Amino acid sequence: DPTKADIGAPLAILIGIGTIVGGWMLYAMLCKVLMNKPTWFAIIGFCLLVLVAFGLNQVFDARAAYIHVGALIGTIMAWNVYFIIIPGQKAMVKAAYIGEPVDPAHGKRAGQRSLHNNYFTLPVIFIMISNHFPSTFGNEYNWIILIAIALASAGIKHYWNLIERGHRTGYILPISVVAMISIVFVTAPEKQTLDTNLPPVEFNEVQAIMQERCVQCHSANPTDDKWTAAPNGIMYDEPAQIQKMSERIMVRAVQTKTMPQGNKTGMTDEEREVLKNWILQGAKIE
Repeated sequence: DPTKADIGAPLAILIGIGTIVGGWMLYAMLCKVLMNKPTWFAIIGFCLLVLVAFGLNQVFDARAAYIHVGALIGTIMAWNVYFIIIPGQKAMVKAAYIGEPVDPAHGKRAGQRSLHNNYFTLPVIFIMISNHFPSTFGNEYNWIILIAIALASAGIKHYWNLIERGHRTGYILPISVVAMISIVFVTAPEKQTLDTNLPPVEFNEVQAIMQERCVQCHSANPTDDKWTAAPNGIMYDEPAQIQKMSERIMVRAVQTKTMPQGNKTGMTDEEREVLKNWILQGAKIE
């Protein structure tokens, strides 16, 4: 998103890959150093996740930042299995097969990473799901929302882990569920109100904005350098197509300002205001 940081594609790619690889290396180091201090690992790991979420939101479009945080957690999970859990299991099985003493360190490391993967599961799922809801990444405090989603979903997972171990707890699940529901209300777009003193917005003004800012992608024949087909089949070539999607335009272009993606075509706040007033006035195309 050039409005956040005009860094160019090569540097953006380097940051994305570097976050994943560097994140894994830092995570692996913490696992080794804090092997016997799980509480400190959880505290430090959470603080680092907050820094990653905040940092990525300073250089990337918020939607991309969400994807990268989810990808980082997902990659850690996959590499835990590939580099630690499976090799450790193979080493233990081999030692038992040939009659050599089994190194308990393999089991300890695998157990640590399996436990982490267990807690990562719901956060990564909820983060990826939230990417389909623009009110989350389109929120003014999107990085805080991202962390709140991860923390609340991890709390739900912790509750089930305790239940499976036979422990009773009466507060973790309610707190986590209330937190998740609170996120829904906090991220709900503000209701837009119509200024009755404004003159009716002419549709030709709306159509001009759509032609300049939106049809590069949302068209039967996109001219965008990335999209070769209209995303989700949504097109704004004809007046009826614009009118039909007026409610969606309100959410994406006006309330959350998540379209155009990364504001690639430079839609202004004044143009968003025109779209808002046209929709509130009934989205007429006469």
